Amino acid sequence: MSKQLEPVSVLAVDDEDYNLMIIEEFLHDDGYVITTASDGEEAWALLEASPNDFDVVLLDRMMPKMEGMEVLRRMKAHPVLQYVPTILQTASAKNEQIIEGIEAGAYYYITKPYKEDMFRSVVRAAVADRVRFKKLAQDIAEYPSTISLLERGQFHFSTIKECYSLASLLSCAFPSPTDAVTGLTELMLNALEFGHAGLSYDDKTRLIDEQKLHAHVAAKLATEEHRDKSVKVILNRTDAEVVVSIEDQGNGFDWQKYIVFSADRATDNHGRGIATANLMSFDKLTYANEGRKVIAKVFLQS
Repeated sequence: MSKQLEPVSVLAVDDEDYNLMIIEEFLHDDGYVITTASDGEEAWALLEASPNDFDVVLLDRMMPKMEGMEVLRRMKAHPVLQYVPTILQTASAKNEQIIEGIEAGAYYYITKPYKEDMFRSVVRAAVADRVRFKKLAQDIAEYPSTISLLERGQFHFSTIKECYSLASLLSCAFPSPTDAVTGLTELMLNALEFGHAGLSYDDKTRLIDEQKLHAHVAAKLATEEHRDKSVKVILNRTDAEVVVSIEDQGNGFDWQKYIVFSADRATDNHGRGIATANLMSFDKLTYANEGRKVIAKVFLQS
């Protein structure tokens, strides 16, 4: 899942040539194919003409001709571009602007002046999300549509590989699998990373920076202490709703502060998965058993 099979294409949009030069310098050694645009209109023309060509968009908020927020709104209304991770960059660190951008669909935020380590870490995290989504979308296409006929199913998984496979399968039971798969994957990975492997928020931040997250979690899950643990997933489908419950065997966690977006975590390399699932993947998300169990619902229109 973590392997990149083809070069990652990044669109960097900024009306300052100096900022574009810095971006290209920061990302040069990471092997990305970088395209630049100097205003929102140019960026939108590139995106609209080739919506499948870009994996991540670095988008300046304040620009002439068309501001970054308008480009973002158009992307989120587009059937293909809505799934491309967008990183909003701005000189303003005001909480209300950050929340506005994230709730509009910007998955990450970077403030100016740039700090190289943080900048590269955030871009790498967005790239990893994109690579993962593309692989999950491919998997969805391979599963039979008859999974949507399932009324009730109980499943168990213990590894990251099993997590991805099961998330792809279960997403096909939802009316929009591509929307559901991202949220399911986030919630199911949380069960392994925070539930069974016992990571803290700071642990995950550091491991992502070091590009060792999956290797560390896989090694921890394979230890004698954890290898017999499994995450239980139950799917129920009725004429009115699709419900998935995910329950781990960990110690629970403080889920309340992650259920909504927080400006304090806007520039972190993770920490928005639950809020994204709550806002974009499901109609209702609730936790029980001190955070060990999460229940996600999508209501079906009659």
